[in-house]
Amino acid sequence: MKNLLKKLSIAGGGGSKKPKPPIYKPPVMGELQYGASYSYAETLDLVSDGPIEGLVNANGETVDGLNMLQGIYLDDTAVAVTTDSPRELDQLTPLETETIQILNMQLDSTEGVTYCSKFFQELQEADLRSSDGRITALNSSTAGGVDNDEAASVSDVAMVFIRKTTNENVRGGTSSRSLPANPLEPLRPASLDNVGVYIRGFVKYRGSAGAQTFNWYLNDEQQTGYNDSNAAFRQDNRPAGNLNSLFWADSTLTSSKFIFCFQPDLITHSKGPSFGMRRNITAHRAFNQNEREINDLLLPEVNTIYDLYVNNNQEGGNLFQRDLALRALNKIGFNGAGVNDLVELHLDAANYGGVIAVKVESSNSNLDKSIVDGTELYNMTTFPVGSQYDFNLIAVMENAGMRVTDVTCPEIGADGTLTGAMHGFLIFEFPIENDTITSLVRTNKGNDFPYGSSHTYKIPQEVIAALSDLNSFKYAKTLEIRDQIVEQEATINNIPPPSLKYNYSNVLAELRKGTELQQPFDFFRKVFIDHIYDRELFGPFGTARSDGNPNSIGDQNNAPQRIMPNSSMLTRSDVLGETATNFNTSLENGLPLNEGSDDERKDARAITRNYSDWGENSLAAFNERAIPVVHTIYNPNVEEVFITLDITELKDTLIKDVDDVRTGRGQDNKDISIGTTFPSVLNIEVETGKIGKKSDGSEGQIPFRKYTYRIVALIEGNTLINISNPDYQATSGREFIIELNGSNDSLNYLSKPFQLPETVTTRQSVLTSDGERGIEAGTIEEDSTQKRYVKVTKLSYESNSVLLAKTVSVRKVTEIIDVDLPYPFSAIVGTKLDSRAFGNIPRRSYDCKLKKVKLPSNYFPTKNGVDKRYYANQEVFDNTTKRNKLVYKGDWDGSFHDELMWTDNPAWILYDLLTSSRYGMGTHLDVETINKWQLYKIGRFCDAVDDDGYFVGVTDGRGGKEPRFSCNIVFDQGQKIFDAINTIASLFRGRTFFSNSEINFVDDRPREAVNLFTNESVKDGLFFYSNNRRDEQFNCIEVGYRDRFDNFAPKIEVVEDEEDIKERGIFKKKIEGIGITSRAMARRTAQH
Repeated sequence: MKNLLKKLSIAGGGGSKKPKPPIYKPPVMGELQYGASYSYAETLDLVSDGPIEGLVNANGETVDGLNMLQGIYLDDTAVAVTTDSPRELDQLTPLETETIQILNMQLDSTEGVTYCSKFFQELQEADLRSSDGRITALNSSTAGGVDNDEAASVSDVAMVFIRKTTNENVRGGTSSRSLPANPLEPLRPASLDNVGVYIRGFVKYRGSAGAQTFNWYLNDEQQTGYNDSNAAFRQDNRPAGNLNSLFWADSTLTSSKFIFCFQPDLITHSKGPSFGMRRNITAHRAFNQNEREINDLLLPEVNTIYDLYVNNNQEGGNLFQRDLALRALNKIGFNGAGVNDLVELHLDAANYGGVIAVKVESSNSNLDKSIVDGTELYNMTTFPVGSQYDFNLIAVMENAGMRVTDVTCPEIGADGTLTGAMHGFLIFEFPIENDTITSLVRTNKGNDFPYGSSHTYKIPQEVIAALSDLNSFKYAKTLEIRDQIVEQEATINNIPPPSLKYNYSNVLAELRKGTELQQPFDFFRKVFIDHIYDRELFGPFGTARSDGNPNSIGDQNNAPQRIMPNSSMLTRSDVLGETATNFNTSLENGLPLNEGSDDERKDARAITRNYSDWGENSLAAFNERAIPVVHTIYNPNVEEVFITLDITELKDTLIKDVDDVRTGRGQDNKDISIGTTFPSVLNIEVETGKIGKKSDGSEGQIPFRKYTYRIVALIEGNTLINISNPDYQATSGREFIIELNGSNDSLNYLSKPFQLPETVTTRQSVLTSDGERGIEAGTIEEDSTQKRYVKVTKLSYESNSVLLAKTVSVRKVTEIIDVDLPYPFSAIVGTKLDSRAFGNIPRRSYDCKLKKVKLPSNYFPTKNGVDKRYYANQEVFDNTTKRNKLVYKGDWDGSFHDELMWTDNPAWILYDLLTSSRYGMGTHLDVETINKWQLYKIGRFCDAVDDDGYFVGVTDGRGGKEPRFSCNIVFDQGQKIFDAINTIASLFRGRTFFSNSEINFVDDRPREAVNLFTNESVKDGLFFYSNNRRDEQFNCIEVGYRDRFDNFAPKIEVVEDEEDIKERGIFKKKIEGIGITSRAMARRTAQH
């Protein structure tokens, strides 16, 4: 336990080996070892009412998967060190780059890569192809001019422009129900059932790499006749339900290496047949067949990889090939079943409207290196590589909001060398922009009537730049990530995450974010009930004298079993394996025959000596049976159990020198001298069963299953050994125990709990007066459940020997109840800690973005887990693109996002408290009475945005930027809802009040004067002035706050009016800044 084994490769040292945290391991003795023990501590911490956004790192960025450890703190220290902010870096970490450079192989000239780069290089020239790059300004054989409702494509490039009707009364202006006045121009589209569709269909690369015209497909049909003279698809009135799929490709869809599909987040509606006075309304998602079609186009490649997995997942198969294929399939969610729908299910159309698939070449001359280390495969990935960004292109893509999925699998020989063949593809997904405006039509009465909306769907400039830079694919080594087990609810990118540095080792964590229908925990779904015994086990004792040759293997009877002191005494296979025979007694089924208690041995001079008869005249001597520990199980819900043994001593002592002992582990043989302690052997039996009537009619124990174990180790202090603990999957520390029931030697069986027989419950019943049999009231407690038991027996004989020690106790028996508890609306973090890294259970804390709330439909405070309103310094703010500062997109129509989202804006947290029917005022007031428009103005002021919705920010007191007001509060003391509302409102220096049948809000933000008072406005033209008392005119304010830059440590900010203090002295007021987490916000509060 006290030996600290440090890995040789620290901080990247040791060449290609991955640096790992230090771990504790017991010292070894030959191929055997000293016994050592450790255990786990499991905790489930309720973080908050849910749903929440999730854990965040020190940069305030939402983290999932392996990176989740950056937001978990043990004794105020993060488990994993926060990596550099992706907003600051468009490059991989030095350790990642170093790992890639160790081994990377460029794939042969990939046509798909070339086509992808050409396509997006051409889109960069969109503003040269038409006025402001508009689709409706492109040449077209269909009549129609430039549509002023279409947004310009100068940096971002529009691929689709759609008009839709939202006014039920619009019918082309010819019906009596159409409009308040006649429109002066035709309506596009003319009805709710139709949409106007305009597509940038013709895309032709004209650069130095050779001209390339791309085919495009609408509803799975190739569109022909498009060229520079007819570049745009235009249709003013197309049935809303007739937009199924939209693709571009380098050739026919089935043979293309580059496939691009585009899917706006547009929901259209069409009316079906009438039913009396009502008509059926059907909703359609535009191009909703894209995922299905691209799934079918990529399915041949997926099937090829699947065949590699199936054909090698059998006896005699190439395990390297099997594992490579499995890794590729796992990237798209393979669960062992079929693969026909994997790509479709993997694609995330809700967040990524653009999808690109680029296939790799099947033959690659550079794929000829070994990718194994002994029997372990390297972690390999096919990287997109850029002309400018090189391997950093993946970081550039991630910062552009893209998700990259590597579904490639090379073919590999049995020796671990690549053959040159490669199968699969890379998927690039990216979000698309939607510039939406309300469509107006001018009527003959001179007014503009709103009848619909116009949507310009664009590819962001950052995405176009990243894909234009794509130059090649390279198959490269990446950092190992298999050593940590972490529940992954979501990941931004399927390329392996950045390398992490750890402050703690062996920490398992799992998060549930508190959704209503969340899944139960994967690693914390069993309830363990410990029953402490601390009772010593006593084996049988025999009085018979030993016979046979004590120096011959298997020749001694009536003697305690011990390891023969010879050259094989420390060889694992000779003393611990099921076929091991290097003992003084003969064996049957791995257990000694005719074992006893008389320890007689021969020394170096072949003189027979007895080491156990020293007390025969003073100690009672009679045959005794083993005294087991029996645990009775009363709970019928218990299905499994495991036990914990406490071995105090397990050792033997040499009475002669032994030369040339094989030590194994690559070390030379050595001589062991007389008096040396060495491992001994201990046999244990575990029996499960039930208590009831036996076959002979008597009451007693009815065995169900028996398990026997052999333990071989040198133990000289209390050592706990968990046997059949399902949560302990590692083999480290258990190499000294084996089951003798014919199980293999992989040690995996030691994690399978002991099975119990099924229980039977007999209920008390009575015969009623009418002959019916029923359950008598008040007899529930008298119902009998058949009891079950676990019996632990020490099979090794006791002995009075001064050389042997085999002292063992049953520390505890643990009952296991399997429960699938989802904990709805509860955000919970489960942690499992290894005692080898912790002396006691540490204090746990979590850095989180908590409750999600309703947000206006045009409000986007975060992007890919990064808050757009917080910047570490002015340089980062200046280098951030204007797009990534856009918080409020366009005007608000009063609607909210369909899904709950996170913000720390106190205005919308206040709205959530007012409207929530579960924990707020939602069941006590009408939501329509809330003045959300006034709250929207307050919200924009809190976020410190300009008139166009771009973040401007205020100083955070450290040279960075932050919102003007934010809310970081945990209500954990049963706060009254009215007090909570007033607390939130006070954060933006506001009040909530009821007036004119409306819930309204007021704050003290700067605004235009609403009235002007002069002497003429008051009676007699006289004003009377008053002020607070002298001692209420404070000139020193102390504000308490929690500093988010220092692990939310409590601090005080003092603001003084020095001139007034010199004149009047100090008049101080203390303010508890609830929800304030920065010095600058505390200072603004004090100054106010």
